[in-house]
Amino acid sequence: MTVAQLARQLATLPPEGQREALAFIDLLRKRFTQTASPERTRKISLARDPFIGMWSDRPELKDSNKWVRALRQREWVS
Repeated sequence: MTVAQLARQLATLPPEGQREALAFIDLLRKRFTQTASPERTRKISLARDPFIGMWSDRPELKDSNKWVRALRQREWVS
């Protein structure tokens, strides 16, 4: 079937049928389109990231195991 024949066939469908056919074509295109190779990401040093250590001065987190146990006790036990 040529593209012109396909276009004629599509044009004979009611509007809802055309929408469904186009949605199906879009689904097939997504399924069969090869994904582009991921771009190389630059390596960053986590040691310099401001997020790392942001709670280091919080006294309740000095013993994180104790903090998590207390949190679970408070939140999970009725």
